[in-house]
Amino acid sequence: WDKARASLAYRPLLSGEYVLDSFSMEGAAMDVTAPNEAGETEILARLIDLELDLGPVNIKQLDQPMAVDATWRTELPEQSMALASTLEVEAFLDADLSVLCLRDLDLTLAFLGKHLVLQADCDLNMRDMALECPLLTLDGLGASLEASGVALSNLAEDPLLKGRFVLSGDPREIMAGLGLPDMATQDPDVLRRVRLETRVEFQGETLRLAELDGEIDGSTLSGEIVATPESAELDLHVDLLNVDGYMAPEGLEESGPDEESPLTALGVLGEIELSGHVSVEELVLEGETFREVRLTLEPLPLPPLDAVPAR
Repeated sequence: WDKARASLAYRPLLSGEYVLDSFSMEGAAMDVTAPNEAGETEILARLIDLELDLGPVNIKQLDQPMAVDATWRTELPEQSMALASTLEVEAFLDADLSVLCLRDLDLTLAFLGKHLVLQADCDLNMRDMALECPLLTLDGLGASLEASGVALSNLAEDPLLKGRFVLSGDPREIMAGLGLPDMATQDPDVLRRVRLETRVEFQGETLRLAELDGEIDGSTLSGEIVATPESAELDLHVDLLNVDGYMAPEGLEESGPDEESPLTALGVLGEIELSGHVSVEELVLEGETFREVRLTLEPLPLPPLDAVPAR
C-alpha cells in the first residue's frame, strides 16, 4: 500500500483497555486467488486503489460494533473494465470469537454507468465455515432481488447455497443496463414484466429451483427446474403462452445481424439436454390457439407435441 495511519489509545485509569481509535489505509492492492483444476494458483480478481477506514476497536471487547468503510476498484482477468466499489458495514465478533457478525452492510458496485446496491445482515461462522443472511436485497439495472433465509455452508470443501429468492424487474431494461441489444419481437410489449419466486439449492454444478411461482408478461408459471451446465430437467405449468408475440418481426433477416429475437437468442439451449414436462393451458402459435398442451421433453431434436385445437 501507499500509506497507512493508526491511532491507539490506552486507558489505564478507567479500565486498562487498549482501543484502536482509528485505522486508515490508502493505495493498497490485493489479489483474489484460487487453485485451478491443474493445482496452480489462478487470479480470480485484482482489487486496486483500495482505501480502508475502520474503528474504534476495543482490543478486549471485540464483540462491540466497529464501523468499516472501504472503496476500491476490481479488475477481472481478460476483461477491459473495472468495477468501482464502496462498502459500509458494522462488524463485530460474537462472545466466543467464532462468528463474524456484519450488520447494516451496504455494498455498491458501479460499472457501465450503472449501479448495483447490495444490502444485508450476515453472520460468518469461521469455525464451521458457514455464512447465514436472514435477509438480503440487491437492486439495480432495472431489477430487484430479495432473498431470505440464505445459508452458505461447507465453504471449505463443496459449498452449498440455500435460500428463498424473489426476482422482479423489466427484462428489456436489464439488457439495456448490461449493454446488450434490445430484442426484436412482434409484440413490443412483451419482455416488460417478470416476477419469479423460488426456493434455491445450488451445490457443485447443480442448481435446483423448487416451489417456483412466477409471472412473465401476465402469464403465470409454477413448478420446478433442476439444471447443470449440460442438462436441464423441467416440470413446469403455464396458464397462457402467446409464442407469436415473442417471435421476430417479419423481415428481421434483412435488418442485419445486430438484432435478434428471444427465440433465436435461446439457440444455446440446443446444446443443453432437456427432459421433463411442460404443460400449457392455452397456447397461441402461428395464429392458432391450442388448449391443454403437454410437452414431453426428451434429448431429441424435436419433442412430441400433443394438443387439442380450440374450437
